[in-house]
Amino acid sequence: MEAGAYFNFSPSVRPTPIEKSVQCFDQFTRNARLLAMAKPAYNHVKKHFACEEESEDGIRKTKAIVFVSDRKQARITALDFVTFATCDENTDLFKNPSLLKDEDAILEKF
Repeated sequence: MEAGAYFNFSPSVRPTPIEKSVQCFDQFTRNARLLAMAKPAYNHVKKHFACEEESEDGIRKTKAIVFVSDRKQARITALDFVTFATCDENTDLFKNPSLLKDEDAILEKF
């Protein structure tokens, strides 16, 4: 890897502090492990978002990123998260108000 291809900033100069969370699962097969990881990952993200303060413009200050192994798993995990949020009657959990402003303009085109 080239020397200028990546950056590593110390935690003191990062504008947003990073919180890492690691949880172990004892399932040996990939499908069973990924299925077992979906609900605990959603609960952690939900708990993380519950601690945030609302900003004046309605945009979330708290961000979360979930790493998965491939594109197929990303789609499955996103669908699981939306399904869990719908079951919790918390459909606004993953909405970004700045994107919703443009939603009407996008829908008018169709």
